[in-house]
Amino acid sequence: MTIQQWLIGTQDYKAGVELYQKFGKSAVWKNILSQGETEYNRDKLLSLLTELAGELASKPVAAPKLEVHRPAPEPGSLLDKVKSEWVPLYKRMSFLHTQLTHLPAKERGELAFEILSLDKQINQIWKKEKFVQQHGQLPAESICESKAAHDLSTQIGIQKRILNLRSSISKHKKNPKRKADLTEWVREKADLEQQLKTMQNIKEDASKEEN
Repeated sequence: MTIQQWLIGTQDYKAGVELYQKFGKSAVWKNILSQGETEYNRDKLLSLLTELAGELASKPVAAPKLEVHRPAPEPGSLLDKVKSEWVPLYKRMSFLHTQLTHLPAKERGELAFEILSLDKQINQIWKKEKFVQQHGQLPAESICESKAAHDLSTQIGIQKRILNLRSSISKHKKNPKRKADLTEWVREKADLEQQLKTMQNIKEDASKEEN
């Protein structure tokens, strides 16, 4: 199976990971994606394989994106404002990727943590962008503020956020008015638990290389 065939097919997660293991360049993302399927990992796999398809094909391949069916936002619109939030983060993350192979093990581990944090922030903004495209307004501020209250670039910050989410889920699990919030909290908790596991694995790998 080629990347192009995967993109226009059923996009089986396991098959996609095998393609990225074969053609991808980032050892960090190979490790993350191999940890298992989550909504966060699936979105990232689609993004990575879409980029690879453009690099490997002789002609650009049109990736199946939801945005292609929506009208382009007017200049200065809310969508433009949301986009301006993730573009600088994405540029920073791309730059850090180019530096990974030039650093010793300990510094690579620290850089990998920052890359993971940036990618998490970018994906959260992309979700907000998708919400704006579907509803024409920003999602509930209460959810955004609760995420911003924790530093997700550190293991401690992630652990605190997970505890906060568990508390919110337990408190509102029987409240039908918070059904949409509960779905988002459960997904975010699963993604953060996966990110925390990955950060711990990277730290252990870096420690082994030093020894």
